[in-house]
Amino acid sequence: MKLRRYSVTLMIALCCWAQTPGGPTQRETWQTGTLMNGRFWKTLDDGEKLAFVVGYANAIDFVSYKATSTFPDYRSFNGKFWPSSLIYGEVKSALDRFYETPENGQIAVAPALQVVAARSTGTDEEAVQKLIVALRAAASK
Repeated sequence: MKLRRYSVTLMIALCCWAQTPGGPTQRETWQTGTLMNGRFWKTLDDGEKLAFVVGYANAIDFVSYKATSTFPDYRSFNGKFWPSSLIYGEVKSALDRFYETPENGQIAVAPALQVVAARSTGTDEEAVQKLIVALRAAASK
């Protein structure tokens, strides 16, 4: 009888434990490392996305200016991280399209912008796809 009571208690405890959420909360999935990712991006409304893009563009300009000593170096450095041929709304739309693919959700916004920048400069799609595969692998570690 004692064994049966113990077994029933254990079974109830295990069933209750199995019902508790054990995974990360939604907010905990918004970052890859320390950077905001596509899951976060998809929670923003259009105005917030545009504000993010404008702020990021200003940050890239500042870093590019500080990291280089000549204008050609500035343009080359900046071009790796920002699609300078696109306007802010087009960058936002490109990120929206990039994050439509669920496998890209864990890629941080900064590396995703490198993909957008590469496409905007005419980098061949095979090279862009290799970059995306490498970013997915890095983000999943």
